[in-house]
Amino acid sequence: LGTTWNTLWTQVQPVLAQAAGDPSRFEGVQVLGVDEHIWHHRDPRRRGPKELTGMVDLTRGPHPTARLLDLVPGRSGSAYRDWLDERGEAFRKRVEIATLDPFQGYKNAIDDQLEDATCVLDAFHIVKLA
Repeated sequence: LGTTWNTLWTQVQPVLAQAAGDPSRFEGVQVLGVDEHIWHHRDPRRRGPKELTGMVDLTRGPHPTARLLDLVPGRSGSAYRDWLDERGEAFRKRVEIATLDPFQGYKNAIDDQLEDATCVLDAFHIVKLA
């Protein structure tokens, strides 16, 4: 882009902060995906988490592709369960399908917080395991 990272970040960061603070991004989610992200290049002595849990809106129709809803520190069932709990009952009741990787912690969180949703293994992991 012909500029430095700091110059770019000063323009992008406020837009990201505003988007993260907008609760309307959680409206209309009917298909919810979860997966972990591991920052392999992160030096554990530096600040910030190395393991994250990411939630994605996979609902077809209102947007052309999947949308990242949130990233929370940690790769655990409790990180996902707490995130689902924070969204509130109205959000959880709208989720019809919950996709996940084959991690029992995420499955436990879905069973606990999304009891009416159909739980499915995501396509990437099905192909990978096959």
